[in-house]
Amino acid sequence: MNFEAALKCIDDAIVSFPRDRKYALTVKFEIARLFHNFNEMERVIRELEADGSNENTIVVCNQVDKTIAKRIVEYRNLNGNYGCLEDLLNVKGVGKITFDKFKDYIIL
Repeated sequence: MNFEAALKCIDDAIVSFPRDRKYALTVKFEIARLFHNFNEMERVIRELEADGSNENTIVVCNQVDKTIAKRIVEYRNLNGNYGCLEDLLNVKGVGKITFDKFKDYIIL
């Protein structure tokens, strides 16, 4: 399956199952990342931001357990948006090892 066909499948899923939109968008992001299509990655990030990310989106995108994902969202809600990826190190439970595990997948 080529890149365009894969994206078409995801777009069809979003139309058919709108409640699963965020999950479908995160799958779309991963497909774009695998194909190194940075323009599509940026477009998906903008869609996710417009929808408002929550801990469920973070778990899917970043392979983080639900407790850490919830803390990431709570920290953002209390302190405002993250300025850079390294700001995640301020979240309780996110140390260097955890950060290194998901830093390449995170969407702020």
